[in-house]
Amino acid sequence: MLDEIPKDMHDDAGWFRHFRMTKYLPAISGKYDAATKMTEDDATATKAVMTAYSAAAIDILMFTSIPPKNFAADLAETFRLTPQHLLLLQVDDFSRLAQRSTITVSEKLAEAGFLLDKGTVVGFRLPADAQRPKRPQPPPQP
Repeated sequence: MLDEIPKDMHDDAGWFRHFRMTKYLPAISGKYDAATKMTEDDATATKAVMTAYSAAAIDILMFTSIPPKNFAADLAETFRLTPQHLLLLQVDDFSRLAQRSTITVSEKLAEAGFLLDKGTVVGFRLPADAQRPKRPQPPPQP
């Protein structure tokens, strides 16, 4: 199946497919929680998961034509991500995983308020006319 967990925990493309092929979108944050728990002892694998999950979230927002100014609100509401989760991640990685132009992804992220330095997300300023993001809710406890 396309959404299986990758055999190599460092395979960001495998993680991207795992997240992006989620059939029921509200389940995507649960898949992310499970992935981070599986990789919590391996910083490189955790970065692959974070990069892939962020790329999947951005790709979904772009695919569904969410206005970039509302990316922060939708990242929080749908994916339980804050702009800080994307700090120090690479636009080139997002582009490669989502198979989108680096220029397009950079432009959308800049419109959304993300500050980029040489292709790295280094900060965030919410656009004046954007929806305010709600604080992401913690995952439900079993």
